[in-house]
Amino acid sequence: MRKIYVVDRSEGRYYILQSLDNKILNVPKNEFSIKLKSGDVVYEENNKYYYSEEETIKRKKYISELMEGMWDE
Repeated sequence: MRKIYVVDRSEGRYYILQSLDNKILNVPKNEFSIKLKSGDVVYEENNKYYYSEEETIKRKKYISELMEGMWDE
């Protein structure tokens, strides 16, 4: 089963991931083939972690749309 996480932050040798049900997971950076940043979407499948560029773009677009006009005067 595929589990989806969002990168919350980086601390030392770990990425701090948050699941969609708000559980926190510390994953060693060496589990990933690329450097991640806050907000990136990753998934875990068969005990391996993968970056999802497609899901990251969708999520950032969704958040941007939610924030649209939020600070307009």
